[in-house]
Amino acid sequence: MISTLGDTEKLLVLSLGDEASKKISQAIANDTARDILNLVADEPLSSSTIAEKLEIPLTTVQYNIEKLTEAGLIDVKEKRWSKKGRTIKVYGPKRKLLIIVPENIGKEDILGAVRKYLGILLFAGLLSVILEFITSDGFLGKNDSKVAFEAVEEVTRGIWNFGDHVALYFFAGALFVVLLLLLVDWWKKR
Repeated sequence: MISTLGDTEKLLVLSLGDEASKKISQAIANDTARDILNLVADEPLSSSTIAEKLEIPLTTVQYNIEKLTEAGLIDVKEKRWSKKGRTIKVYGPKRKLLIIVPENIGKEDILGAVRKYLGILLFAGLLSVILEFITSDGFLGKNDSKVAFEAVEEVTRGIWNFGDHVALYFFAGALFVVLLLLLVDWWKKR
């Protein structure tokens, strides 16, 4: 089962038994393919530029680009013309969230979980940024932010240490809550 709405879809949900997930697994199992994927993630590049940067033969790059393209991980972002009049393809990654799931889990289940927990994490991240701003020396003043930090440090002593960044403690707590919610959901579905 491959669940896509087309090339513009940002979320790709694949079943473990699907041919597309096998192609993706085979492509990213190759060290050279992963190096190419990392390289074109920074900037779109031609196969000859990739070969130069990775110091590997052009044929090796072309083989791996073919496998990455077949797997749907990269595509041609633009075409240029060389001085000799040849077409030069410039490759870049497809910007998609890829989720591989067991065959018995549907796309709707995954999308619901992503929406639910991503929203919680984004909200916690926003609150963490606000908390970091509020507890910084510039907003509360040195004495007040020191009191806030000392209170958090006392509660979390021996567990973890993020220095004087109260917002990181808050975000770590939010991650812990999300993990607990995931466990509760999993337990209910058993």
